[in-house]
Amino acid sequence: MIIIGKNSLSKNPSWTRARYYEGLHKCVGLYYENGQYSPDQIEQLDSLYNSLRQQYTWSSAVKRIPLDFLQGVRFREAAENYIRPFLTKGVPSLFTDLSPLYDHPGKADILEELIIELEHAVKTSGQFPGR
Repeated sequence: MIIIGKNSLSKNPSWTRARYYEGLHKCVGLYYENGQYSPDQIEQLDSLYNSLRQQYTWSSAVKRIPLDFLQGVRFREAAENYIRPFLTKGVPSLFTDLSPLYDHPGKADILEELIIELEHAVKTSGQFPGR
């Protein structure tokens, strides 16, 4: 189990919190500046962040950071879980937050499909799919 001091995280701005997670990646031997991970490393990171999400349910960083390394269906699922609450709250910075993902092959297409699907569902039924 990884323990990150809640007091440290709660008193620092979000950009500093992201640095904590970068340091965590370095400590567990899973940090690469270019973000090129093997499938095994992606599994390890995903497992780490699943554990962190259970411990730190209030942290948006533990939900956002996996979008950088997840791919395909797992990326889509994680992106939908990340995006829905922000859309519900009307957070205008959501798309600025997601814009770095457009540089990852295939992720812009997945995000576009996801947003169009959510928009269509809200327009036709007044709610997100599966609610």
